[in-house]
Amino acid sequence: MATYKKRPDFSGIRGQLYEAKLISLLYLRAVHDDDIEQFQIGANVADMGQFGDIIFKATVKGSDKPVGMFIQARHRKNLRSVIKSDLSAYFKSYLEIRRTINPDNLDWFFRGRFEDTEYLFVLYTNAKINLKTTSKNFVGNEFFAKTNYLIGTGHSVSQLDNQEEHIELLCGITMKEDMLHLAKRIAKCLKRNFVMLLDDELVLRYHVILAQRVVDVSDIQADGYRIASFRHDFLETNDEYLTIFKYALFEELRIIRKIDPTKLEQALSEFLNEPTDIVKLSKLIGSGITYHNGQLQLETTNKQIAEKYELSVKQTLISRLTFEKAVDLAAKEILSNFHFKVPAAFGNKDLTIGGNDANVERKLIYLVTKICELFKDYKIINKERVVTIDDSLDERILRLNGGSKVLRDKKLALSDLSEESQTRIVQTATVKIPGVEMKLERFLKGWLEPRSRSCEETEEVKTDWIDLTKRRKNMPVTSDRLEDLNILGADF
Repeated sequence: MATYKKRPDFSGIRGQLYEAKLISLLYLRAVHDDDIEQFQIGANVADMGQFGDIIFKATVKGSDKPVGMFIQARHRKNLRSVIKSDLSAYFKSYLEIRRTINPDNLDWFFRGRFEDTEYLFVLYTNAKINLKTTSKNFVGNEFFAKTNYLIGTGHSVSQLDNQEEHIELLCGITMKEDMLHLAKRIAKCLKRNFVMLLDDELVLRYHVILAQRVVDVSDIQADGYRIASFRHDFLETNDEYLTIFKYALFEELRIIRKIDPTKLEQALSEFLNEPTDIVKLSKLIGSGITYHNGQLQLETTNKQIAEKYELSVKQTLISRLTFEKAVDLAAKEILSNFHFKVPAAFGNKDLTIGGNDANVERKLIYLVTKICELFKDYKIINKERVVTIDDSLDERILRLNGGSKVLRDKKLALSDLSEESQTRIVQTATVKIPGVEMKLERFLKGWLEPRSRSCEETEEVKTDWIDLTKRRKNMPVTSDRLEDLNILGADF
């Protein structure tokens, strides 16, 4: 039997009775439903945001997916009253729940991929809500029929309307939440001196952008890793989402800035003598001084220092803008000192394929075959040959370079870069495999050479490529072949 951490219940007695009746109804119907093989149910579950009033998950006979529900129960005595619902709060809760559900979770309720369970997020109420909705008829939908049987008590079922202004709002929320959680994941690696691996979904999603906008990445070192450090332009950035990421990262890492009592007392004395000096204030950020409700606060476990300086610090008047400037200086100082290891595939800087010779050869054959099939499937759009990379592309090829999920839903146009740009990309990019390092032009030569033949003749393509990896002679790609292939950016 699973147990869940309960959150405080702030609803009134009527609300509590409303939840109790609903969970009793759900439990009774689930127990007596012959189609339900097993189920779990919880109430007032912590860390579920808006949808923690009732949670439910069950496996159903004849269905290849379990069904799950996260329910917010809202009761009003006055049936004419309108519940003010915050779409952003609902969406943040949805994202938090989605992150909790993962294959490594030990709890059956939250174990697995989110896509492998049919989830329903429900606002269950006897009142009206302020969001625009449309009544829905889900006749013929087996998933809805089952969930409606379990919790349905009336005929009114509505779904939120899709509105254009919601898209920008939800995308912004997603980015901000991702930046906050990405900062936590990366800070955890930095504090413990771990290698930042690409098996983390968030790091996997953003590692190319991180390598382009956040960190400088070295060549592959003798131990097989690269060394990363934070870029100067990132530390100076005013970009909304990168700034959120930077300050969240600093917030996670500033604990390492703790200084001994003697140095803390000296820093406090220097700051109090010159309270307008932002540099002196920045030295205390993360070391003892915080800012709450428009006032500086001294936070230290040293009683002697607290008694001596607490009142003076509190009486020092500093604007929030001044404090934020000091935080910015402190963040730059701390982050600029970090140098950390990342995998060779981080940022898709080069094509990196690991394993013994046999595995490398097998992966290269597979990769070249898929590339050949990919380029064969182009479509003419605005007189350009365009290849679309989406979920239909085999998962293996998207992971051969350490996880190229960033490629999904992007397009490679095959005929719009200048010859100069094409030549620069081809001559500067490098393909690296165990025992062999070559320029991209040689990589292209290996599978563009037989382009005049049918793409179905894959054996010849494979042979040309495998032979090429065993030769050291430089074979440049001619300009007429470059016109047939564009590589947009470093993502590919």
